[in-house]
Amino acid sequence: MPTKPESGNRPREAKQISKHNTSKETLDTTIEDNITLPRQQEILGLSGTIDYDPRYDYKRERRRPRR
Repeated sequence: MPTKPESGNRPREAKQISKHNTSKETLDTTIEDNITLPRQQEILGLSGTIDYDPRYDYKRERRRPRR
């Protein structure tokens, strides 16, 4: 059983598309994007789902002297 998946020309294509100088830079960027994108989408999915206390006055909090 092969330990390396068949990727064909994908690494070469990815390197050309991304304009990185090395395959390592391309791979590092790809891995980082695959980690951060789902996290960002999860955070965006929370938009509109957080209920705030209607009594909270952010302007009053700004005027309050800091300790």
